Amino acid sequence: MKISGEFMAKIKLGIIGTGMAAEYLHWPAIKKLLDRIEIVALCNRTPEKAQRFGKIVGCDQIYTDYHEMLEKTPIEAVLVSTPIFQNYPITRDCVKAGKHVMCEKPPGVNLEEAKKMIELANSTDRVLLIGENYYYREDLKLAKEITDSDAIGELYLIRIDTLLKISAQESWTSRTWRIHPAHRGGIVSDAGVHHMATFRMFAGEPKQLSAFTLNIYPDVKDLDNLLLNLKFSNNLLGQYTATYTAILPEPCYFKMEIYGTKGSITVTDGKVETFYANKHKSEVTYFKNFDLGFTNQWVNFCDAIQKGEAVKGTAEQTYEDFALILKGLEAAEKKEVIKLT
Repeated sequence: MKISGEFMAKIKLGIIGTGMAAEYLHWPAIKKLLDRIEIVALCNRTPEKAQRFGKIVGCDQIYTDYHEMLEKTPIEAVLVSTPIFQNYPITRDCVKAGKHVMCEKPPGVNLEEAKKMIELANSTDRVLLIGENYYYREDLKLAKEITDSDAIGELYLIRIDTLLKISAQESWTSRTWRIHPAHRGGIVSDAGVHHMATFRMFAGEPKQLSAFTLNIYPDVKDLDNLLLNLKFSNNLLGQYTATYTAILPEPCYFKMEIYGTKGSITVTDGKVETFYANKHKSEVTYFKNFDLGFTNQWVNFCDAIQKGEAVKGTAEQTYEDFALILKGLEAAEKKEVIKLT
């Protein structure tokens, strides 16, 4: 690959945390960019897990101590794909070692730690991207273009639903660190930051909110249900339903409905359906090979390192997403409407 007539060297990447996210979300995206990325080292506290992943990605440099990996390998960049309580300390150590970092969201276990992530990003010339992949989703990008064009008129209601059941079979939500979390809100806040990012993308900053929560499953340490109501500028309303106890034929990981004075938009994973009142019909767009935005996220990371482009997943933006979901939990605890500045 050439840029301005010069060959661009591949980014030498190390991966800390070789679990499900690395294998099923990040690797399919990285695999499309092997002309720009070379995986040179893997780290997991359980060597067998790293070795298994190494066979998949073609890397035999295995470490159980990420400090050793940072010292002994020629990596330029690191993917931090670990449980949330490890996000900040590992990212901090990687940045201090002079590495570019893509770290999974949220940027900390609490807002104090998330603020430290902002300070870390501002203190270095290294690229620090917090992996909020919803910023990069093509279906949301199209929906935003439609709403910005005024094609469905003035917006007055946005609804987002995530409806599924925590179980041993639902491997994503049943991780021990999610159902017995070190971070506030457990799975509700972990997944909820995606949806707060989406609300903020389409509606800006809310002016007030109220919420109700439930804990249905006794083996879940924190919450497993949240109903959040938001009010934005221009009387735009938002409603968010997250339940991880829903018994359904099929789980609903993400559904967004946007209502305007001239039409509506429904977004599910990789599908955008727009209904126009004046046409009395729907227009549907499907996105082939939809990957929740991970490929675009990795392209942004590479471009930031190799071309100096800005990242979308900044520590500041992801802090605000995290702060918003935590405000919802606070409103539920206090049983009151919270006004936001």
